[in-house]
Amino acid sequence: MITQFSISITLILGMIIIRNQLGYLQHKDLGFNKEHLLSINNGAALGDKLKPFKAELLKNPAILSVSNSSLLFANGIPGSAYLLGKRSDSDPVLCQFLDVDADFVKTFAVPIKAGRFFANDRPADSTAVVINEAALHAFNTNSPLDQELIEVDENGSKTYRIIGVIKDFNYESLHRQVRPLVFHLSAVRQASSILNIRIQPNATKNAIDYIKETWQRFEKTEQCHYSFSDERLARLYESEQKTSIIATVFSALAILISCLGLFGLAVFITEQRTKEIGIRKVLGASIAEILILLSRQFIAWVAIAILIASPIAWYAMSRWLDNFAYRVDISWWVFVLAAFLAIGIALLTVSFQSFKAALMNPVKSLRAE
Repeated sequence: MITQFSISITLILGMIIIRNQLGYLQHKDLGFNKEHLLSINNGAALGDKLKPFKAELLKNPAILSVSNSSLLFANGIPGSAYLLGKRSDSDPVLCQFLDVDADFVKTFAVPIKAGRFFANDRPADSTAVVINEAALHAFNTNSPLDQELIEVDENGSKTYRIIGVIKDFNYESLHRQVRPLVFHLSAVRQASSILNIRIQPNATKNAIDYIKETWQRFEKTEQCHYSFSDERLARLYESEQKTSIIATVFSALAILISCLGLFGLAVFITEQRTKEIGIRKVLGASIAEILILLSRQFIAWVAIAILIASPIAWYAMSRWLDNFAYRVDISWWVFVLAAFLAIGIALLTVSFQSFKAALMNPVKSLRAE
């Protein structure tokens, strides 16, 4: 019985902690406004019509902003090695990079920390870059503006000028810290074929209908594949969602098995103590005292199971949470909640049999063989 409840309590603790972590991932401030942000993932199908398509979308007041970019919120974001200026005393820094247009900051609502973002009316921005705070720290400089940033690869090197620093935002899974990121101003090309669309709140249906209708006018051979940012972010944690479901199902099964065993044991012990219960009632014991007498043994077993399960669950879930750069703390209330749940389940399981024994006529109890 103690073993069964230890397993049940371990699974209950794991389920609670996993759900807490998933809730944290869902509600954490990612550094940009993810609400009402829709992405068309196959913008490359538009080819040279991408720019007029964007202009057409902006004619609808339900659409606030449109920006094209390369891959976001997924594994496999490309990277390259960069050197700050011609410094020979530093090693190249590996940075991820994004191809974006000048409307990226407006669409994603990401704050600028220093300098400025790209502008359509500045031709020189084609050789400029913007970096994030993580890159600023990686390059170990406090004054990056107007410095040269050299991209180094096997085909040679390219030199850019830093014009701004953008605040860190989570462009990947929260399994990892925000990595150094370099923004390049991109012409309309295959590498930046994702269209990110900021929609007016309370105008979602109007905006989506207009996007679909406009897409059909510009692209007749391929359907528009779109998704909201919160859906794309949720897909980053599909394995954790499945783990949560599995933990919930196995917790329910383990509790059911434990309760069946506990109920059988309660029936057996009550039968053994039938005469004792009758004598106690004759001597004046109340129903409440009989219930306590029959229940406290089970409570003790569950308490022992809690003491066994708690360190096991803490260790296992601490190792699981280590997979996340951003994670919840395992709070004391989780163990208190699991303890109350386990004790409550045990009391509910044995209460019927205990109450039945407590109400039994003591004359019948004393005659029982």
